[in-house]
Order: sequence, then C-alpha cells, then structure tokens
Amino acid sequence: MKKRIGIVFIWFSGLILLLTSIFWLTKPTFSADMFSLLPKSHSQLAYGEQLFFEKNAHRVVFSFAGEQKNNAHDEFNNWLEQQDITSTFNFPSINALTTTFAPYKYALLSKPYKQKIADKASFEQFYLQQLNQLGSPFVSATLSTDISLSLAGFISENLSQSQVFTIKQNRLTRQYEGVEYAMLFATLPEPNLSINNAISLAAKIKTQINTLSKAYPNTTISYSGVLFHTAENAQQAKYEMSLFGGISLMALMVMVFWVFRAISSILLASFTVLSALMGGAIAMLLVFNSIHLLTLVFAVTLIGIAIDYAFHGMTDLAKAANETAQQASSNGYSKGVKSALLLSFITTALGYSCLLGAPLTLLAQVAVFVIAGLFSAWLFTVLILPFWQQTLRVSTSSLLLSKKITRVFLYCNKIKKPLFIALSIVLASLLVLKPIEFNDDIRLLNASSEQLMASEKNT
Repeated sequence: MKKRIGIVFIWFSGLILLLTSIFWLTKPTFSADMFSLLPKSHSQLAYGEQLFFEKNAHRVVFSFAGEQKNNAHDEFNNWLEQQDITSTFNFPSINALTTTFAPYKYALLSKPYKQKIADKASFEQFYLQQLNQLGSPFVSATLSTDISLSLAGFISENLSQSQVFTIKQNRLTRQYEGVEYAMLFATLPEPNLSINNAISLAAKIKTQINTLSKAYPNTTISYSGVLFHTAENAQQAKYEMSLFGGISLMALMVMVFWVFRAISSILLASFTVLSALMGGAIAMLLVFNSIHLLTLVFAVTLIGIAIDYAFHGMTDLAKAANETAQQASSNGYSKGVKSALLLSFITTALGYSCLLGAPLTLLAQVAVFVIAGLFSAWLFTVLILPFWQQTLRVSTSSLLLSKKITRVFLYCNKIKKPLFIALSIVLASLLVLKPIEFNDDIRLLNASSEQLMASEKNT
C-alpha cells in the first residue's frame, strides 16, 4: 500500500514541480478579451488591430442624458477621480493620425474619393483640385507619405465627422437625434486590466451607476468599454467551467463508483483527470504566453476523455485480477486493451492536431491543452494504475448489466442492415425538416450580456 501511494506521490510531485517552474519562468497572462481571438491573417491588418485595441483597451466611455444629466455627470466624475481614474479627451493631431494610418494609405478611402475613382475623367479633375490645395493641413501633412492623397481625404472626412463634441460649462457634450448628452471619456490605470481587477472595478462602476440612477431617476446613464466585456466574459467563463466541469465530473464519478464500489476507484479516476489537467496546463504554458479563458471552458471536454482511459484501464485490470491464471494474466493489462488505449490516444491526438493550424488562437490553445493532457492521462493509466490492480473489483450488478447490454449490441449487429437503413431515413428526414446551419461569426463567442450591448449602443 505504501509503495502504491509513494508512486502516486512521486508522479504528482514531478508534475507540480514542472508546472510551478514553467509558470514562474513564463509568467503567462490570462485574457477574456474577445478581440484577441480575431485571426491575424495579414501583417498590416494584425498591426492595425493591435494598435487600435491597445489604445482603446484602457478607455471607458459614459454618457448622461435627461433633466439632471449635468449633476449626475459631475458626481460621477468626482467618484472616478476618487478611484484614481482620470477623465480624458485628447484629440490626436493631424501628424499623429498620418503616422498611424500611413501603413494603410491605399486601403482607407473617403466617400468622395470612392465615388470619383470609378470614373477616370472625374477622378483626374478631383485629384488636381485636391493637389492644388497645398494650404490644406491635410494635404500638406500627408503628401510626402501618400501621393495619391487618399489618406488626406480619409483623415479630413473622419475629423469633420468627429466634430460633434462641444464644450459646455467644462463638460463634453454632443447632440444625437435631437438629444443632448454629457460625455465622459476615462482612461484606466494599467493594473485594472487584469481579469480579477477588471471584474472588481466593473462591479464598482456598475454599483455607482445604479446609485446615481436612483438619485437622479430622470437621467439615463450608459457605459461601454473593453473593461466591462472582459469582466462579463471572465465571469461567464468561470461559471461555465464550474458548471459543466462539475456536472461531467460528478456524473462520471458516480458511474465509476457504481461499477467498482470502492473509494479507491474514484481516487484513481480523479488522479487520472488531475494528471491530464496538469499535463495540458504545462504544455499550454510552454507554447503560449497569453491564455484565453474560453480555452479553459472548451478544455473541460478533456475530463470526459481522460476518465475514459482510467475506466477502461481499471475494468481490464479488475477482470484480469478476478480471472484464473489459465484464462488471463493477473499482472497488468491484457494485450488488446493496452493497444486500444494507445490507438485511442493517437487517433484523438491526430483529430485535435487539425486545430493547430486554425486562424483562431483559441482553437490552437484547446488543441495543445487536450493533446498534452491526454498524453499525461495515458501515461498515468499505463504506468501507475497497474500498481493498484489488486484493489480493483467489478461489482456483480454492473457485470449483469454489461451482459444485458452486450446481448442488445449482438442483436443490433444481426439486424445492422435494416437498422442502418432506418437510421439513414430518420437522419435524412431531420435534415430536410431542419437543415444544418453553419455560422462562423466570432461575435457568437461573446458572452457579454444584452444589457451591456444595449448600453454600448446608446453610449
């Protein structure tokens, strides 16, 4: 008994030591930002996305509308200052915009430019008119960078559209559909972008907004920003991991206990799953510096696959231990099951390896986690479980049920042709009644609430 416990202790001590060392060396970050899942298919597009999201990841926006919007605005602004969050509205210079958008000078076109470029004669006249406006700050700032003047038109158009904000009594305001809004643009300190801090700060802000909404019932307060999406997606991810992981684990543990009727079997199955999770985590930390929380949600499927290795392994070990020496070996796995476990790992790993080249980092992270996790579970099943063979016994009731299920499968094998035809007809009928629809919209992965999405539209 001591030898068996010592072997398990050594196994997990090695995994813990390896995981701790890699975590300390790589210092990974965890993200719940949905924008980070966007595929990086083009270098310039990837650079533009990174630049845009880095500049806006720290920003939150609030709008106030109604009779008492000014009072609510001022009180909320004071509260933000108490939280060391400064309200900012710094409009970029033309030169700064030119530097930022220069890599995309031929891809960014203003509406007049798009209209004129379709006709050669009208575009030539339009271009000469723009070229003659050397006194224009937009032309003079971009001419050396972009001789086509498409960048000048794009910056000019967007700046003119942005002049919707005005300053009234030291408050930034704007008019939209006949309603005047008091606006607040705030920049968050860097530490508040971590997941736990984001959840905490988002909750504080929402609490303060609810307090102001009660104090000023005729005022509507809306908010938006990456902070709120990060907080809600992180909370949803944690909830799904706890719910689905807990349900699947409990259901499988009940099945294992019903078959073996021993606490040791549950411990061995748990150790196999734990070994898989630690092995997957080690590999993922080695390969990726930033880990998305949705990866951990999808990786919950590893629990069901890993525990299958333990279940089939323990069943075969118990069978071998119960049979006589003439019927089977009482030491270790039977040859068929040992080969089946290896083939099962290989085929599953090959299937998940197809995700390694996916444009979404999320799918690649899931693939690495599951493949490495299954390898760790397979090693634990093959190397460690045989030491516990003498403690495993299959219950009589489960043996009787397995015999009944075997008879059902044998009967189905006899009528496989008509059964196959019947199932094909049913499947075809279902496909006709309700065809399968595929949707690759990445926004479907977003777990942000409808309230947040509605508030963002109103901000």
